[in-house]
Amino acid sequence: LSWDKMSKMLDKDDPDLKIKAVSDLRQYLYDSMFPLPGYFKKVAWVFLTLWSIAAFVTALVYGLRFDMALKAVDNEENSNYELYKNDDCWNTSLALNTEWELSYDKFNKEYLERQAENLANYGGGETSSWLLSIGQ
Repeated sequence: LSWDKMSKMLDKDDPDLKIKAVSDLRQYLYDSMFPLPGYFKKVAWVFLTLWSIAAFVTALVYGLRFDMALKAVDNEENSNYELYKNDDCWNTSLALNTEWELSYDKFNKEYLERQAENLANYGGGETSSWLLSIGQ
């Protein structure tokens, strides 16, 4: 229905034509504001719900990884790695023994610092503090 036809219908004195014209105008405006079919609303809600669940799970997984324990691993790029792995008595070498002790001391220092930081938190750890803050 065009605008000209609706305006002519509104100019007439017949109340039924005016009601039809207003109803047609309302339907025209509604269709122009919401051009997509009605089922898109349900699709949008399903998408939004799935996106929210995925965001929650992602936040939860990353939140639970705050205070993971440190793990010592061998540095395969070290120039002495082959000697360390192949020699059963690597600790008889002063250089390798010194290198191992320095690495061990550095690891223990970092581990103890992280453990002290975790114990100083509200819930006894970053993860516990985070979960408590979500629950409150």
